[in-house]
Formats: sequence, structure tokens, C-alpha cells
Amino acid sequence: MRRSLPVQIIRLLSLILITTCLLQVNLFAGEKLADQQGTIQKIGSVGFVIVPDKKRTRYAPSELAEEFQQNGLRVVFSGEVGEIPPNVRLIGTPLKLTAIAKLAAKPAVGVREISGLKPGGPANTRGSANKPTVIKEKAGVAKSFSDKATQEKVLKEVNFEKEILLVFRWAGSGQDRIAATGKKTAKGIEVVFGYSRGLTRDLRRHFKVYAVAKDAKWKVENKGFARPGGAQPRPLPRPRKAPGTSSVTPESPTGLTRTRIRVR
Repeated sequence: MRRSLPVQIIRLLSLILITTCLLQVNLFAGEKLADQQGTIQKIGSVGFVIVPDKKRTRYAPSELAEEFQQNGLRVVFSGEVGEIPPNVRLIGTPLKLTAIAKLAAKPAVGVREISGLKPGGPANTRGSANKPTVIKEKAGVAKSFSDKATQEKVLKEVNFEKEILLVFRWAGSGQDRIAATGKKTAKGIEVVFGYSRGLTRDLRRHFKVYAVAKDAKWKVENKGFARPGGAQPRPLPRPRKAPGTSSVTPESPTGLTRTRIRVR
């Protein structure tokens, strides 16, 4: 006797549901992670991944709450690692999260970042990652920021009697990074801004604002080329001599054409 159409549809849907459940079980039947530290990284418009500190890989979480969808956010997480199915391209290794929390960062001594500001400034405002604009008094705020709400926020959060403001504006690779560290020494407070250049050729505008203690000594250091996932920057290449000649051939890590310079 021929089965009715609704019965066939119900059986087909049941088969699909069972297959999906089995696939998920197989997908996340791998290594288990517990209390791992890492960084949230945004992959273009595709989504977010977690880059662990101890492994050169990245995980694509099955579900990531909106509060954790912040590029550069430090987290501690646990979960079950899966496998990428054959002939399937994913942004990272599948990870079924079982726990995740924000990792409290230790505040740096003598320096703090001021976030939530609009980068807009007066016409022809230019900057450099190595030479930030220094604002030492309230009158300089209006000269550097054209947005009224930004001016009010800066004046509210910065005490110019005890702090100065450093404004970094520059254009470079989308992977360019600046990280601030501060510490107390025998000579006083020392603040270092580590500038790491990105390797991608996409030109992006960057904007960072920091409040620095007035009695602190500060400087900007070039840390080399930034590496994806928060790994240590790669040092800048040194020129090398071509074998058997007196010419100097510069390294070209960014894919630029090598130029031979004659040394006389």
C-alpha cells in the first residue's frame, strides 16, 4: 500500500534531523579546551574568531554573544574543538563554546586610552604614528577636535592639571597597531607606545587618543611588522649584501620590488 505524502515528508524531516545531530556530534568530538586565554578577532564582514595565545591557529565559535563581538577583546574561554569537514572552507577551526568571559586587563601606569571619540578635526589635519599631537591644556582640545560632543567628553575625562593628551592620527595598513605600556622606574614613570606596522596593503585611517601623566616620560617605538592573532611583531628586515658583489639588496617583506643600490 502506498504511503501518504505527509508521512513521507515527516520521515524525511526526521532523517535530516538525525543526520544533522550526528554531524554535530562528530564535528565537536575532538580536543577539549579549558580556561584558555585569547583575543577576539574580526574577519572582515564574515564574522568573529578567537585567536588563542598559546597556539598559532584560530577558532570559529558556534555561538558568540553580542557583548563578545569586539575586535581585540581579551577573553578566557573553554570549549570542544571540532574538525573542518572535507571540501569545506571555514574562517577557523569549529569550536563549541562551553564558557567564555572577558579577561580583566591590568591598567598601565601613567597612561590610559580615551575611547568613544570621533576622529574629526580641523581641515588639513594630518598626523603620524610616530609623532602624535600633544595637547597640554584645555584650549588645545577645540583645535584638535571639531565635534562638540567629543570636546565635552575629553574635557570631562581628562584632568589637564595632572595629565596631557596624545592624539595619534595616521594612515596605514588595516593591521597597524599601537599598544601603550607604562611602568614606574627609579627615574619616574616611563610610558612606551609600541607601533607595529601591518603587512596588508589595504590603506586605512587610524585614530588613538591617550591621557598621559604630566610627570611621565613617553616615547614611541617601532616594533616591526605586526602578525595576525596578536603574536609578537616581526622585526624590521635589515639590508643584506648580494652574494659575490658589493651591492646592497634590501629585503621586501611586503611584496615590493627589490631595488639594487650600487655602493661605490
